[in-house]
Amino acid sequence: AIRLSQLALRCERKIGSPQDVEWIIDNENTIYFLQTRPISAVSNSHTETIWTRNFIGERWMVPATQLGWEEIQEQIEYLIAYPETSKRYLGGDQATRLFEGSPYLNATVFRHLLFKPPGREPSPKFLTEMLPPDEVKSLCSQFAKSPDWKVYGSILQTTFEEKRWERFRWNPISNWATWPEFERKLEDFISNHTSEINNIEQAKERLQACREMCHEYLKIHIGSVIHGNLFFQGSTWWLREEDLDPHLYLRSAQITSTQRCNWDLWKLARNQRNLDTFLSEYGHRSESSWALFSERWNENPHMVKKLSQTMLHQSDPQIRDCQLLDECKERTSQLPVATRFMIHIAQKYLYLREEQRFHFEKLLWLWKQTWMTL
Repeated sequence: AIRLSQLALRCERKIGSPQDVEWIIDNENTIYFLQTRPISAVSNSHTETIWTRNFIGERWMVPATQLGWEEIQEQIEYLIAYPETSKRYLGGDQATRLFEGSPYLNATVFRHLLFKPPGREPSPKFLTEMLPPDEVKSLCSQFAKSPDWKVYGSILQTTFEEKRWERFRWNPISNWATWPEFERKLEDFISNHTSEINNIEQAKERLQACREMCHEYLKIHIGSVIHGNLFFQGSTWWLREEDLDPHLYLRSAQITSTQRCNWDLWKLARNQRNLDTFLSEYGHRSESSWALFSERWNENPHMVKKLSQTMLHQSDPQIRDCQLLDECKERTSQLPVATRFMIHIAQKYLYLREEQRFHFEKLLWLWKQTWMTL
Protein backbone atom coordinates (compact mmCIF):
# COMPACT_ATOMS: atom_id res chain seq x y z
CA ALA A 1 0.00 0.00 0.00
CA ILE A 2 2.86 2.39 0.80
CA ARG A 3 4.62 1.57 -2.47
CA LEU A 4 1.40 2.15 -4.40
CA SER A 5 0.89 5.50 -2.66
CA GLN A 6 4.45 6.58 -3.45
CA LEU A 7 4.00 5.75 -7.14
CA ALA A 8 0.66 7.54 -7.25
CA LEU A 9 2.24 10.69 -5.79
CA ARG A 10 5.01 10.50 -8.40
CA CYS A 11 2.34 10.26 -11.08
CA GLU A 12 0.55 13.29 -9.63
CA ARG A 13 3.76 15.37 -9.53
CA LYS A 14 4.72 14.40 -13.08
CA ILE A 15 1.32 15.30 -14.57
CA GLY A 16 0.80 18.28 -12.32
CA SER A 17 -2.62 17.65 -10.77
CA PRO A 18 -4.40 15.11 -8.51
CA GLN A 19 -5.06 11.90 -10.45
CA ASP A 20 -7.61 9.11 -10.47
CA VAL A 21 -5.33 6.13 -11.18
CA GLU A 22 -6.24 2.58 -12.19
CA TRP A 23 -3.67 -0.09 -11.40
CA ILE A 24 -3.03 -3.82 -11.07
CA ILE A 25 -0.53 -5.97 -9.19
CA ASP A 26 0.67 -9.11 -11.00
CA ASN A 27 1.70 -12.45 -9.52
CA GLU A 28 5.24 -11.14 -8.95
CA ASN A 29 3.87 -8.18 -6.94
CA THR A 30 4.80 -5.69 -9.66
CA ILE A 31 2.54 -2.64 -9.83
CA TYR A 32 1.32 -1.51 -13.24
CA PHE A 33 -0.61 1.70 -13.90
CA LEU A 34 -3.28 1.07 -16.54
CA GLN A 35 -4.55 4.62 -16.96
CA THR A 36 -4.86 7.93 -15.16
CA ARG A 37 -7.18 10.91 -15.40
CA PRO A 38 -7.83 14.04 -13.32
CA ILE A 39 -9.52 13.13 -10.04
CA SER A 40 -13.32 13.15 -10.16
CA ALA A 41 -14.05 16.12 -7.88
CA VAL A 42 -11.48 18.89 -8.14
CA SER A 43 -11.60 22.65 -8.32
CA ASN A 44 -8.75 25.13 -8.31
CA SER A 45 -10.83 27.85 -6.70
CA HIS A 46 -14.01 28.10 -4.68
CA THR A 47 -15.85 29.75 -7.58
CA GLU A 48 -15.45 27.10 -10.30
CA THR A 49 -18.07 24.52 -11.18
CA ILE A 50 -17.47 21.21 -9.40
CA TRP A 51 -18.09 18.11 -11.48
CA THR A 52 -18.10 14.83 -9.55
CA ARG A 53 -18.45 11.13 -10.29
CA ASN A 54 -19.48 10.42 -6.70
CA PHE A 55 -22.86 8.66 -6.44
CA ILE A 56 -23.35 8.62 -10.20
CA GLY A 57 -20.06 6.84 -10.97
CA GLU A 58 -20.98 3.59 -9.24
CA ARG A 59 -24.05 3.36 -11.47
CA TRP A 60 -22.03 3.73 -14.71
CA MET A 61 -18.99 1.50 -14.21
CA VAL A 62 -18.47 1.26 -17.98
CA PRO A 63 -18.51 4.11 -20.51
CA ALA A 64 -22.02 5.33 -21.25
CA THR A 65 -23.25 5.52 -24.81
CA GLN A 66 -24.67 8.85 -25.91
CA LEU A 67 -28.11 7.35 -26.52
CA GLY A 68 -28.21 5.42 -23.26
CA TRP A 69 -27.12 8.48 -21.27
CA GLU A 70 -29.64 10.81 -22.91
CA GLU A 71 -32.50 8.45 -22.02
CA ILE A 72 -31.61 8.61 -18.32
CA GLN A 73 -30.26 12.17 -18.21
CA GLU A 74 -33.60 13.72 -19.12
CA GLN A 75 -35.22 11.89 -16.21
CA ILE A 76 -32.55 12.98 -13.71
CA GLU A 77 -32.52 16.60 -14.84
CA TYR A 78 -36.29 16.83 -14.41
CA LEU A 79 -35.96 15.82 -10.76
CA ILE A 80 -32.79 17.59 -9.57
CA ALA A 81 -32.11 20.55 -11.88
CA TYR A 82 -32.75 24.12 -10.67
CA PRO A 83 -31.85 26.15 -13.79
CA GLU A 84 -32.75 29.56 -12.34
CA THR A 85 -30.72 28.99 -9.16
CA SER A 86 -27.80 27.75 -11.24
CA LYS A 87 -28.00 30.79 -13.52
CA ARG A 88 -28.13 33.29 -10.65
CA TYR A 89 -25.68 31.80 -8.14
CA LEU A 90 -23.87 28.70 -9.45
CA GLY A 91 -22.36 29.62 -12.81
CA GLY A 92 -25.21 28.54 -15.04
CA ASP A 93 -24.09 24.98 -15.82
CA GLN A 94 -26.64 22.19 -16.16
CA ALA A 95 -27.10 19.61 -13.40
CA THR A 96 -25.44 16.71 -15.24
CA ARG A 97 -23.12 16.14 -18.19
CA LEU A 98 -21.43 13.38 -20.14
CA PHE A 99 -17.66 13.76 -20.55
CA GLU A 100 -15.64 11.17 -22.48
CA GLY A 101 -18.22 8.47 -21.78
CA SER A 102 -18.51 9.24 -18.05
CA PRO A 103 -21.59 10.91 -16.54
CA TYR A 104 -20.92 13.67 -13.99
CA LEU A 105 -23.05 15.52 -11.45
CA ASN A 106 -22.75 19.26 -10.95
CA ALA A 107 -21.93 19.41 -7.22
CA THR A 108 -21.41 23.19 -7.04
CA VAL A 109 -24.62 23.73 -5.07
CA PHE A 110 -23.36 21.57 -2.19
CA ARG A 111 -20.69 24.09 -1.21
CA HIS A 112 -23.54 26.56 -0.67
CA LEU A 113 -25.84 24.18 1.22
CA LEU A 114 -23.24 22.96 3.72
CA PHE A 115 -22.96 24.59 7.12
CA LYS A 116 -20.71 24.04 10.13
CA PRO A 117 -22.00 24.36 13.69
CA PRO A 118 -19.44 25.89 16.10
CA GLY A 119 -16.78 23.34 16.91
CA ARG A 120 -18.55 20.51 15.04
CA GLU A 121 -18.11 18.75 11.70
CA PRO A 122 -19.70 20.18 8.52
CA SER A 123 -23.31 19.12 7.96
CA PRO A 124 -25.01 17.36 6.24
CA LYS A 125 -21.89 15.20 6.23
CA PHE A 126 -22.72 13.18 3.10
CA LEU A 127 -22.56 16.40 1.05
CA THR A 128 -18.85 16.73 1.87
CA GLU A 129 -18.26 13.58 -0.17
CA MET A 130 -19.29 15.56 -3.25
CA LEU A 131 -16.69 18.31 -2.73
CA PRO A 132 -12.97 18.41 -3.50
CA PRO A 133 -10.73 17.45 -0.54
CA ASP A 134 -9.12 20.90 -0.39
CA GLU A 135 -12.50 22.58 0.12
CA VAL A 136 -13.53 20.09 2.79
CA LYS A 137 -10.23 20.57 4.60
CA SER A 138 -10.64 24.35 4.47
CA LEU A 139 -14.20 24.09 5.76
CA CYS A 140 -13.20 21.79 8.62
CA SER A 141 -10.51 24.24 9.72
CA GLN A 142 -13.13 26.96 10.28
CA PHE A 143 -14.75 27.29 13.69
CA ALA A 144 -18.21 27.76 12.16
CA LYS A 145 -19.84 28.48 8.80
CA SER A 146 -23.39 29.45 7.90
CA PRO A 147 -25.01 28.19 4.67
CA ASP A 148 -25.64 30.45 1.70
CA TRP A 149 -29.18 31.58 2.49
CA LYS A 150 -29.63 33.16 -0.98
CA VAL A 151 -29.18 29.75 -2.60
CA TYR A 152 -31.46 28.08 -0.08
CA GLY A 153 -34.05 30.81 -0.70
CA SER A 154 -33.86 30.44 -4.47
CA ILE A 155 -34.28 26.66 -4.26
CA LEU A 156 -37.23 26.98 -1.89
CA GLN A 157 -38.87 29.62 -4.08
CA THR A 158 -38.63 27.39 -7.16
CA THR A 159 -39.78 24.39 -5.14
CA PHE A 160 -42.98 26.15 -4.06
CA GLU A 161 -43.65 27.86 -7.39
CA GLU A 162 -43.35 24.59 -9.33
CA LYS A 163 -44.74 22.35 -6.56
CA ARG A 164 -41.59 20.27 -6.77
CA TRP A 165 -42.74 17.96 -3.98
CA GLU A 166 -45.15 16.42 -6.47
CA ARG A 167 -42.16 15.10 -8.41
CA PHE A 168 -40.94 12.98 -5.47
CA ARG A 169 -42.05 10.58 -2.82
CA TRP A 170 -40.62 13.20 -0.50
CA ASN A 171 -41.80 12.05 2.96
CA PRO A 172 -38.78 10.48 4.74
CA ILE A 173 -40.99 8.40 7.05
CA SER A 174 -43.21 6.94 4.31
CA ASN A 175 -40.91 6.96 1.25
CA TRP A 176 -39.64 3.44 1.99
CA ALA A 177 -43.22 2.20 2.45
CA THR A 178 -44.13 3.08 -1.16
CA TRP A 179 -41.56 0.66 -2.57
CA PRO A 180 -43.44 -2.70 -2.27
CA GLU A 181 -46.39 -1.33 -4.26
CA PHE A 182 -44.08 0.01 -6.98
CA GLU A 183 -42.16 -3.27 -7.09
CA ARG A 184 -45.40 -5.15 -7.82
CA LYS A 185 -46.32 -2.53 -10.43
CA LEU A 186 -42.92 -2.91 -12.11
CA GLU A 187 -43.18 -6.72 -12.17
CA ASP A 188 -46.63 -6.45 -13.80
CA PHE A 189 -45.29 -3.89 -16.29
CA ILE A 190 -42.43 -6.15 -17.37
CA SER A 191 -44.61 -9.26 -17.66
CA ASN A 192 -47.08 -7.29 -19.82
CA HIS A 193 -44.35 -6.06 -22.19
CA THR A 194 -42.57 -9.26 -23.14
CA SER A 195 -44.49 -9.93 -26.35
CA GLU A 196 -42.67 -9.74 -29.67
CA ILE A 197 -42.46 -6.33 -31.33
CA ASN A 198 -43.78 -6.44 -34.91
CA ASN A 199 -43.36 -2.86 -36.15
CA ILE A 200 -41.69 0.47 -35.44
CA GLU A 201 -44.75 2.01 -33.83
CA GLN A 202 -44.94 -0.79 -31.27
CA ALA A 203 -41.26 -0.28 -30.46
CA LYS A 204 -41.73 3.47 -30.01
CA GLU A 205 -44.73 2.93 -27.75
CA ARG A 206 -42.77 0.50 -25.58
CA LEU A 207 -39.82 2.90 -25.34
CA GLN A 208 -42.15 5.64 -24.13
CA ALA A 209 -43.70 3.25 -21.61
CA CYS A 210 -40.19 2.43 -20.31
CA ARG A 211 -39.43 6.14 -19.93
CA GLU A 212 -42.62 6.67 -17.94
CA MET A 213 -41.86 3.71 -15.68
CA CYS A 214 -38.32 5.03 -15.16
CA HIS A 215 -39.82 8.34 -14.08
CA GLU A 216 -42.03 6.58 -11.52
CA TYR A 217 -39.00 4.67 -10.24
CA LEU A 218 -36.84 7.77 -9.83
CA LYS A 219 -39.62 9.57 -7.94
CA ILE A 220 -39.09 7.00 -5.20
CA HIS A 221 -35.39 6.26 -5.66
CA ILE A 222 -34.04 9.81 -5.43
CA GLY A 223 -35.93 10.33 -2.18
CA SER A 224 -34.73 6.97 -0.85
CA VAL A 225 -31.11 7.90 -1.53
CA ILE A 226 -31.38 11.30 0.18
CA HIS A 227 -33.38 10.06 3.18
CA GLY A 228 -31.20 6.96 3.47
CA ASN A 229 -28.08 9.10 3.75
CA LEU A 230 -29.64 11.39 6.34
CA PHE A 231 -30.93 8.56 8.53
CA PHE A 232 -27.67 6.65 8.15
CA GLN A 233 -25.55 9.59 9.22
CA GLY A 234 -27.90 10.58 12.03
CA SER A 235 -27.88 7.00 13.33
CA THR A 236 -24.10 6.77 12.99
CA TRP A 237 -23.66 9.96 15.03
CA TRP A 238 -25.98 8.78 17.80
CA LEU A 239 -24.44 5.29 18.04
CA ARG A 240 -20.95 6.74 18.30
CA GLU A 241 -22.12 9.18 20.96
CA GLU A 242 -23.28 6.12 22.92
CA ASP A 243 -19.94 4.39 22.24
CA LEU A 244 -21.62 1.73 20.06
CA ASP A 245 -20.23 0.36 16.78
CA PRO A 246 -22.48 1.55 13.89
CA HIS A 247 -21.43 -1.42 11.73
CA LEU A 248 -23.21 -3.79 14.13
CA TYR A 249 -26.54 -1.98 13.79
CA LEU A 250 -26.67 -0.29 10.40
CA ARG A 251 -27.46 -3.20 8.12
CA SER A 252 -30.34 -4.02 5.82
CA ALA A 253 -33.54 -4.80 7.72
CA GLN A 254 -33.99 -7.98 5.66
CA ILE A 255 -32.24 -10.19 3.15
CA THR A 256 -31.81 -8.42 -0.20
CA SER A 257 -32.12 -9.79 -3.73
CA THR A 258 -28.40 -9.13 -4.18
CA GLN A 259 -27.61 -11.36 -1.21
CA ARG A 260 -29.84 -14.10 -2.61
CA CYS A 261 -28.03 -13.72 -5.92
CA ASN A 262 -24.73 -14.29 -4.10
CA TRP A 263 -26.16 -17.38 -2.41
CA ASP A 264 -27.09 -18.80 -5.80
CA LEU A 265 -23.68 -17.92 -7.27
CA TRP A 266 -22.13 -19.89 -4.43
CA LYS A 267 -24.41 -22.84 -5.20
CA LEU A 268 -23.72 -22.50 -8.93
CA ALA A 269 -20.00 -22.92 -8.28
CA ARG A 270 -20.80 -26.25 -6.58
CA ASN A 271 -23.25 -27.43 -9.27
CA GLN A 272 -26.13 -27.06 -6.82
CA ARG A 273 -27.89 -24.60 -9.12
CA ASN A 274 -28.63 -24.77 -12.85
CA LEU A 275 -27.20 -21.93 -14.98
CA ASP A 276 -30.36 -21.50 -17.08
CA THR A 277 -32.51 -21.25 -13.96
CA PHE A 278 -30.05 -18.78 -12.48
CA LEU A 279 -30.17 -16.58 -15.60
CA SER A 280 -33.96 -16.62 -15.67
CA GLU A 281 -33.89 -14.94 -12.25
CA TYR A 282 -30.74 -12.80 -12.42
CA GLY A 283 -29.87 -12.50 -16.11
CA HIS A 284 -30.92 -8.84 -16.21
CA ARG A 285 -27.93 -7.86 -14.06
CA SER A 286 -24.70 -6.26 -15.26
CA GLU A 287 -21.56 -4.69 -13.83
CA SER A 288 -22.90 -1.24 -14.66
CA SER A 289 -26.41 -1.01 -13.32
CA TRP A 290 -27.61 2.23 -14.95
CA ALA A 291 -25.77 2.02 -18.27
CA LEU A 292 -28.64 1.19 -20.61
CA PHE A 293 -26.52 -0.62 -23.21
CA SER A 294 -24.11 -2.38 -20.84
CA GLU A 295 -23.71 -6.12 -21.33
CA ARG A 296 -26.18 -8.15 -19.28
CA TRP A 297 -25.57 -11.60 -17.83
CA ASN A 298 -28.19 -13.00 -20.20
CA GLU A 299 -26.02 -11.85 -23.08
CA ASN A 300 -22.75 -13.19 -21.69
CA PRO A 301 -23.23 -16.12 -19.26
CA HIS A 302 -19.44 -16.44 -19.09
CA MET A 303 -19.46 -13.47 -16.69
CA VAL A 304 -21.67 -15.46 -14.33
CA LYS A 305 -19.36 -18.45 -14.45
CA LYS A 306 -16.37 -16.26 -13.59
CA LEU A 307 -18.24 -14.68 -10.68
CA SER A 308 -19.34 -18.04 -9.32
CA GLN A 309 -15.78 -19.37 -9.46
CA THR A 310 -14.59 -16.55 -7.20
CA MET A 311 -16.92 -17.99 -4.53
CA LEU A 312 -15.72 -21.56 -4.87
CA HIS A 313 -13.50 -21.46 -1.78
CA GLN A 314 -15.75 -19.26 0.35
CA SER A 315 -17.96 -20.44 3.18
CA ASP A 316 -21.72 -20.53 2.66
CA PRO A 317 -22.80 -16.84 2.39
CA GLN A 318 -26.40 -17.72 3.27
CA ILE A 319 -25.39 -18.93 6.73
CA ARG A 320 -23.23 -15.86 7.29
CA ASP A 321 -25.86 -13.36 6.08
CA CYS A 322 -28.67 -14.88 8.14
CA GLN A 323 -26.50 -15.00 11.24
CA LEU A 324 -25.47 -11.35 10.87
CA LEU A 325 -29.10 -10.33 10.33
CA ASP A 326 -30.27 -12.17 13.47
CA GLU A 327 -27.47 -10.61 15.52
CA CYS A 328 -28.34 -7.15 14.21
CA LYS A 329 -32.03 -7.60 15.08
CA GLU A 330 -31.14 -8.76 18.58
CA ARG A 331 -28.83 -5.80 19.24
CA THR A 332 -31.32 -3.30 17.82
CA SER A 333 -34.13 -4.66 20.01
CA GLN A 334 -32.11 -3.70 23.09
CA LEU A 335 -31.90 -0.01 22.18
CA PRO A 336 -34.19 2.67 23.68
CA VAL A 337 -37.53 3.01 21.87
CA ALA A 338 -36.84 6.41 20.25
CA THR A 339 -33.42 5.32 19.05
CA ARG A 340 -34.76 2.00 17.84
CA PHE A 341 -37.27 3.83 15.64
CA MET A 342 -34.53 5.88 13.95
CA ILE A 343 -32.29 2.81 13.48
CA HIS A 344 -35.20 0.82 12.01
CA ILE A 345 -35.84 3.53 9.40
CA ALA A 346 -32.13 3.60 8.51
CA GLN A 347 -32.16 -0.20 8.14
CA LYS A 348 -35.17 -0.04 5.82
CA TYR A 349 -33.37 2.45 3.56
CA LEU A 350 -30.23 0.30 3.58
CA TYR A 351 -32.40 -2.55 2.30
CA LEU A 352 -33.76 -0.35 -0.49
CA ARG A 353 -30.29 0.74 -1.57
CA GLU A 354 -29.67 -2.69 -3.11
CA GLU A 355 -33.25 -3.75 -3.74
CA GLN A 356 -34.18 -0.74 -5.87
CA ARG A 357 -31.11 -1.11 -8.03
CA PHE A 358 -31.77 -4.84 -8.55
CA HIS A 359 -35.30 -4.24 -9.84
CA PHE A 360 -34.42 -1.15 -11.88
CA GLU A 361 -32.03 -3.32 -13.88
CA LYS A 362 -35.02 -5.42 -14.94
CA LEU A 363 -36.56 -2.32 -16.51
CA LEU A 364 -33.26 -1.40 -18.18
CA TRP A 365 -32.96 -4.89 -19.69
CA LEU A 366 -36.43 -4.57 -21.23
CA TRP A 367 -35.59 -1.02 -22.34
CA LYS A 368 -32.36 -2.18 -24.00
CA GLN A 369 -34.06 -5.08 -25.80
CA THR A 370 -36.65 -2.66 -27.17
CA TRP A 371 -33.98 -0.33 -28.53
CA MET A 372 -32.04 -3.22 -30.04
CA THR A 373 -35.22 -4.43 -31.78
CA LEU A 374 -35.82 -0.94 -33.14
